[in-house]
Amino acid sequence: MIDFTAYIPKDRLYALAHNEKLPNRASGAALFVDVSGFTPLTRAFAQSLGKKHGAEALLNVLNPLFEALIEPVHRFGGSVIGFAGDAITCWFDDSANFADRDLTGFQKPVKSDLRAVAAGLAMQERIAQFAAIPAPTGVEISLRVKAGIAAGSARRFLVGDPAIQRIDALVGSLVVRMAAAEKRARQGEVVVSREVAVSLGDALRVREWRDGEQHAVVAGLAVAVQPTPWPILLQEALPAELSREWVLPTVYEQLHSSSGILGDLRPVTPLMLQFGGIDFDEDEAAGEKLDAFITWVQRIVHHHGGVLLELTIGDKGAFIYAPFGAPQAHENDPARAMRAALALRDLPPDLAEFITPLQIGLTRGEVWTGSCGGNGRYTYGVMGSDVSLAARLMSHAQPGQVLVSGRMSEYPGFRLQFVGELAVKGFAQPVPTYSLLGELLGAELVFATPMVGRTAELQQLVVFAQPLFAGKLAGTAVIYGEAGIGKSRLAYALRQRIAPPQSPGGKQRGEISWFTGQTDQILRQAFNPFVYWLKGYFNQSPDDTTAQNKARFDDRFRELIANLQSLSLTPHALIAELVRTQSFLGALLGLHWDGSLYQQLDDPKLRYQNTVTAVRTLILAESRLRPVVFELEDGHWLDESSRDLLLALSRTVSAYPLLILITSRYHDDGTKPAFALDEEMPTRTLDLTALSREAVAEQTLAILGGPADPALLTLLWERSRANPFFVEQMLLHFRETGALAQTPTGDWGLETIPSDLPVNVNTMLIARIDRLTQQVKQVVQVAAVLGREFDVQLLSNMLRADVLPEVEQAESEQIWALLHELRYIFKHALLRDAAYEMQLRTRLRELHLLAANTAEQVYADQLPNTYDTLAYHYHSAYQLGAETALEKACEYLLKAGKTAQENYANEVALAYYEKLLPLIKDAQAQIEIYFKIGAVLEVMGKLSEAEKRYRVALTLADANVTAQATAKYSLGRTFYLQGNYTRALDSLDQARTAWETLHDSLGMSRVLREIGNLYFVRAEYVPAQAIYNESLALARQGDSQAHQMHAAGALQGLGNIMIMLGDTISAQAFYTECLYLWRLIDNKRGLAATLNNLGGCAYVRGDYLDALRLFGESL
Repeated sequence: MIDFTAYIPKDRLYALAHNEKLPNRASGAALFVDVSGFTPLTRAFAQSLGKKHGAEALLNVLNPLFEALIEPVHRFGGSVIGFAGDAITCWFDDSANFADRDLTGFQKPVKSDLRAVAAGLAMQERIAQFAAIPAPTGVEISLRVKAGIAAGSARRFLVGDPAIQRIDALVGSLVVRMAAAEKRARQGEVVVSREVAVSLGDALRVREWRDGEQHAVVAGLAVAVQPTPWPILLQEALPAELSREWVLPTVYEQLHSSSGILGDLRPVTPLMLQFGGIDFDEDEAAGEKLDAFITWVQRIVHHHGGVLLELTIGDKGAFIYAPFGAPQAHENDPARAMRAALALRDLPPDLAEFITPLQIGLTRGEVWTGSCGGNGRYTYGVMGSDVSLAARLMSHAQPGQVLVSGRMSEYPGFRLQFVGELAVKGFAQPVPTYSLLGELLGAELVFATPMVGRTAELQQLVVFAQPLFAGKLAGTAVIYGEAGIGKSRLAYALRQRIAPPQSPGGKQRGEISWFTGQTDQILRQAFNPFVYWLKGYFNQSPDDTTAQNKARFDDRFRELIANLQSLSLTPHALIAELVRTQSFLGALLGLHWDGSLYQQLDDPKLRYQNTVTAVRTLILAESRLRPVVFELEDGHWLDESSRDLLLALSRTVSAYPLLILITSRYHDDGTKPAFALDEEMPTRTLDLTALSREAVAEQTLAILGGPADPALLTLLWERSRANPFFVEQMLLHFRETGALAQTPTGDWGLETIPSDLPVNVNTMLIARIDRLTQQVKQVVQVAAVLGREFDVQLLSNMLRADVLPEVEQAESEQIWALLHELRYIFKHALLRDAAYEMQLRTRLRELHLLAANTAEQVYADQLPNTYDTLAYHYHSAYQLGAETALEKACEYLLKAGKTAQENYANEVALAYYEKLLPLIKDAQAQIEIYFKIGAVLEVMGKLSEAEKRYRVALTLADANVTAQATAKYSLGRTFYLQGNYTRALDSLDQARTAWETLHDSLGMSRVLREIGNLYFVRAEYVPAQAIYNESLALARQGDSQAHQMHAAGALQGLGNIMIMLGDTISAQAFYTECLYLWRLIDNKRGLAATLNNLGGCAYVRGDYLDALRLFGESL
């Protein structure tokens, strides 16, 4: 059971457990601890391991570091109030305050400032273990602690919406003095403010004074400080509903369903915000003001899908850190964050009375997320260099300004103004920076590349739309498909075919009016896609005043009425209804007129009904001017009010030239969202499926400007599942990472395959995984470790639970499909990759090791069939840092390679041997693997590559005569296959001499058979026959499989000579004996060759039926 009380400061926890409240004015000592050296360590890990693995390597340092920092705080009766990256703020309350409370079992503590200094010094001792951390770059980096301490009065506030998260805030001038003391500290120092030094007197040993004796550098304490650790408090002492208020809801759910330690790597959009305006020392209402502001920020951030993670109040001001994408990802997290920033920028009047204009910074990047802390005090952290970049952008922003990095400019739908390339502390290159001005209303999607693979679907839509051109109703067309399949692209292609481009303000040139209503996944407000359209139709701007927007609304409305009145058949009823409901259209846009019908009707139901009528009437009125196509984008997010309006728009409209076009995804369970329409409304449904291979090739040609080679095309086809968005993003990612290379013929291929996913694809897939329940998500992530295909039996044994219900739930949610009984396959290779790659390496290491150990037990009676599985998991575990897996990794890589080689799966065998080679340190074992690799390359016809491997083996052989002989023999055989008979005979003779010296009859038989083959191909049959006989005699000296194989080879050679000499009967005798030996040792390659030879003999003697049988068996 997870102890959620670890997310609450200790003193607050004990007060809650005893049903007490901490006073908002407190007396004590504040300790701020910052770790120096963390930035260079972060940079070193990122440079050598990459941002992704570097972030995780940092985690392996961070939690032990927090343990070293937090333990002394708790040992001396302090509380960790908050975390800020690698820093913590702590509070040591005065003993008088502790004595006022009945904290049973708590030893009465000594002075708070003395305990704070003791804790700071203890931290310096504990941190010594981090004095020399070996970085992958080869240098050692030292982590040192800087600590600042101040004492006196402070204020403690409990802020935040309890339905989201409670936050403990320590504020006031004492916090400013604490931060100032820390700023005066150097690495490895504890610095106290003057009042602490005066209070402690002779008990404090001062090394030196700074700032005119305002700050003292602590040399030590002259008195021993008795530890006053917090007494044990059972988790049950605090009701679950209270502890839950201190943990973010999504974090709570994940912790509740996991081992208690969260952690993954994911793309996140960090938002940093600076605010001011509250006098924390003198204003008695400061707590209420801070609570009101924080709650407002929490709700806006939460509403847009982010989380308010940190509140930091110090000497530089007050800051809020709110990431989007963790712990819950959404496909459009950057857009959500920018919309949240715009909402936060506009303070409501009640908060604007005291909160100063906000400064906000935003960027986008991959970060580490998860639980961090130690010694019974944890937080949920989202850390990475991009968090620091967001903070730097925030500091550069002017009051009331939102600055975003260049990465954020890639996301459409927002108005940005280029500010310049800012030199930002901690970043080597200037950062392209933009000011976020607002949203773009009615922005039209533009696709840079041509549509591929949808010709038939486009033609169906064109035909369905034809009644429009006769002034008649076309109906409703719904385009269904998974994310990225090309629904919007098809709608755009239809628009390009039947409607000219739209001019600003919704006015049209040509025969068709095309209106777009974009549904809002975030806000889900009533009628939101229609409001989206109306804002563009009436030229509304959020940056203008209400009076200006009203004027534009009136102008557009008058223009519409005038156009309708100019028609030869004036639609008087429509005009009258438009005029009657005009105020309802305005109300949807936030425009109101005194005495309007909207204001006169105070019945919500009547207002609702008239709003539906107003929008319907406007669309029908436009269709009287010219045919209308109303496109509803992302219909799966349609709100209920819009559904009602859609139904109304489909009723009694047969006389109007109207086409409603809806694009919609499937639900996560694969079902189609239904749209209520009048039964007389003509409908057409299209289901977009994956592209054909030819269409993927065509798309690749359009993006790269040249064709893809077969290997690249196959990779795109298999991994993207022929989803056009995924294909596009993969190609752009390959190009940006320099992985593509063009051949002399102009084809594009991959030089290397990047291990990471394109960020847009990764975001979409992680968002899909995050939508699963936590139990199903955990099963999916463990299954991803097993590969794209997995066995439920193995999965259940790994998790020691019956996971079939979760597996079936994931199947119903389209994560994977059943292959056959209890074996499943991920529907999308990229989905499996995302579920795998988002996990921390430490977790993957544990799971691979667990999978290997479990597979050995589950498949104990059929182990040879699982060598490949065991090799994969033990090798992966070792590669991820499990040293104990090395021996098993080598064992199963070798066995898997041999099995693949015996079954002529040459590429697979080669891959296993190549993975094994770097793991082996023994030279003799390396030689054996080089021989195996060479043999596989020979079979594959890669003779020059085989020669290289044999030469390496010869070099390694050194004084090992047996290995030298084998290497010479292998080189001779390679030369022979290359047709270089002179060099072949020279090498084979050297091998023969070596084996003679060793009295190795088997080696002699082997090399003699090869020399015999050489004479045979040179048509020197007499010496060839003599050498084959000598080889056969030596092979018959033993009965091992190797002896039998060489005997069979010699017999085969003798039979071939008899054929060439015309003695078919003798040849058949040799072949028959040879066949017996091949069957005995189950050598399929030898069997096939000899059966073929026997078939030839039968053909020569005229026994065609027997020849047919033998040839058939050979095949």
